[in-house]
Amino acid sequence: MRQTYQRSVLLILALCLWLIGCGFMLNRPAVSFDTVSGLYAAEQVATSTYRWSGDQIIIPITRHSGPTQLHLRLAAPRWPERPAPELLLATSSTLAHLSPPAEMRHYHLLLPPDTSALYLHTSVARPPGNDPRWLGVVLYDLWAIPSGLPLDSIRLGLLLFPVVFAAALILDWSIRCGWAAPLLLTGLALLPRIIGLGHTPPGWRIDEVVSLVDAWSLAQTGRDHLGHAWPLGAFEALGDWIAPLLTYLELPFVALFGPQRLVGRGVTAVVGALAAPLGYALAQRLGMGRAGAITTGLMMALSPWQITISRTALPPALVPTFWTLTMLAGVHFIHVRDRRTAIWLALAAGFALYTYPTLKMAAPFLVALVILLALFAWWRSPARPHLGQVIRAWLPAGFLLALLWAPFIHVTLFNPASSTRLGQAALRADSASEWIRAWWAGYVVYFQPDFYYRTSDGSSLMSVPGFGAELWAGLPLVLIGLVMVMKRNVAWVGVRRDAPLRDIPYLDTYRFIPLFILGTILIAPFPSSVTTPSPHSYRGAPMAPIYALLVGYGAAWLWQQRRPLLQYGVSLVLAVGLLWQWGIWWNAYTQEYPRIQAQLNQDGLAETLQRAVNLAANYDEVWVSYDTIAIPYLFVLAAQPMPPAEAQRLIQVDRRPGRFNAITRVGPYLFVDTHDLPVNLPTLAAVPGTTGCQGFVIQEWEEAGKRILVVRGM
Repeated sequence: MRQTYQRSVLLILALCLWLIGCGFMLNRPAVSFDTVSGLYAAEQVATSTYRWSGDQIIIPITRHSGPTQLHLRLAAPRWPERPAPELLLATSSTLAHLSPPAEMRHYHLLLPPDTSALYLHTSVARPPGNDPRWLGVVLYDLWAIPSGLPLDSIRLGLLLFPVVFAAALILDWSIRCGWAAPLLLTGLALLPRIIGLGHTPPGWRIDEVVSLVDAWSLAQTGRDHLGHAWPLGAFEALGDWIAPLLTYLELPFVALFGPQRLVGRGVTAVVGALAAPLGYALAQRLGMGRAGAITTGLMMALSPWQITISRTALPPALVPTFWTLTMLAGVHFIHVRDRRTAIWLALAAGFALYTYPTLKMAAPFLVALVILLALFAWWRSPARPHLGQVIRAWLPAGFLLALLWAPFIHVTLFNPASSTRLGQAALRADSASEWIRAWWAGYVVYFQPDFYYRTSDGSSLMSVPGFGAELWAGLPLVLIGLVMVMKRNVAWVGVRRDAPLRDIPYLDTYRFIPLFILGTILIAPFPSSVTTPSPHSYRGAPMAPIYALLVGYGAAWLWQQRRPLLQYGVSLVLAVGLLWQWGIWWNAYTQEYPRIQAQLNQDGLAETLQRAVNLAANYDEVWVSYDTIAIPYLFVLAAQPMPPAEAQRLIQVDRRPGRFNAITRVGPYLFVDTHDLPVNLPTLAAVPGTTGCQGFVIQEWEEAGKRILVVRGM
């Protein structure tokens, strides 16, 4: 009876949520400036706000069964060298050719039913002065008056209906099976990792592209983009031989959908979200109780540090999840110490090694710590089995771990180029004493509040400026957690060697866990400390789960006090403080951070090169600028100008020991210095970034009788 009542309540809630979602979709405007592409950032003169365009404006329109009235206010300002621009308006077919005046004019268009977008094409020119942009027309305002049924909203609502009710049934099942908390934590963690994933962060980072290009090449040919067959220890990538796990995780999805930005980010978002339920399970295994476990999972789900990392398809996005998984396997092994738990530890540590260079050092240290504590626990056990029996039980796991780590060992020992990235980032000093001082400074910074609550690592590429890696409202619980860990380890030191476990109350439950937690705290920042700069949000990522665990320890202590006023009062204050801070951070991350990231991530380049690939058949060569575009060949390969097998055959690589590879050509695509080319070449396309930043241009050039397409930054 109770189960039937529970299911009915969940289904009613699902229906309410679905109706709210439908209401939201039905009230969406038919057009919005936020969804229009091809515009530069907004500018203002007096009371008028306007936006210049590139050569093409795409206005998405919510489809309706009846005609849609679209209103545009635009102009085409002139300067002496600029002729009157032509403007072409089209949907699936051409609607009109216009020559907009220099002053603002109101245009009223009646679009046919089921129209999904309006396209505006115009000529562009570069204005006099220091403005580097190529400009088309000025758009002041737009709005639409649709008629008929909102087809897009109806289709989306019908699609969501079974999804919402299936989620309610799954939640009902998980509650009855005791899995509700990890399931809800997973959903909560996934939401901030997937909302707006296509445009925040904007653009496409180079290290995101290379993994996707390798995955696409593997899916099509069984070789990476440089021709290596199924690399296991590392991918050559840019010549820095990167960790391979992310590429293999992306492989099945890239095979289905191609090397798309959202494919890679979707993989890391899901993997990153799994850190929350794993943190919950780890906290429970550590004996932190339900309050401590839920708090740990919530901190992992909503951690600004972990969210920022997992929203980009980069190898460090895997670190919090796989580091937590390895810790969970380690704790389980210390408790049980049988063959099965040893194999689970070998699997977790075996794969963790291939996530990111940080774990190439941290994972072996963690395995060594776990084995030492497991041996210590065996030695202290009153009814311990014979050592030979223990070794025989653990031996298969040892062979499995050696097998999993063998490709990494082979690449490290027999491929000198595999140390390229480490050679550039390794900590160096003139003497051993100076090196130790520099290392210590880079190590202790991970135990100082500035990194967590004020500046993070100071890089706008890896964190939101003005915010720390975490939220300072969690500081009281972190301090309590640290005190609890230290207190339990101090108590450990005071225990007589011959004291039975039952004489030490918490050891019967936690056994050697205080030493394990202290060991992981000391191990986690070590790999990052031997590189520069330090702190570093990516290399220091193993500290993110440790931070969440300490907060969970603090919450566990709080809820052990058996004082309702203290428990609920302090918990409410901390929860309100954390949510308030998180809201401020999220607003900065989604509203301010994209504008900071746009230029760094070469926002608009992928769209530009896709258009260049579509035009390339009419030209003898395509010159892509390497002086205004970083690593341009990767973006060319991502645009799929040719089959991967042909690209592998035609790519020309200059391998330089200790430095990244230089790619000079991929078939008709040449990567050249365009600095000496004239600026005002005939311009076919000017593509702003999605955030409105200055983007890239496609131009024409003739040399030695060849027609050449030129792609370069503005």
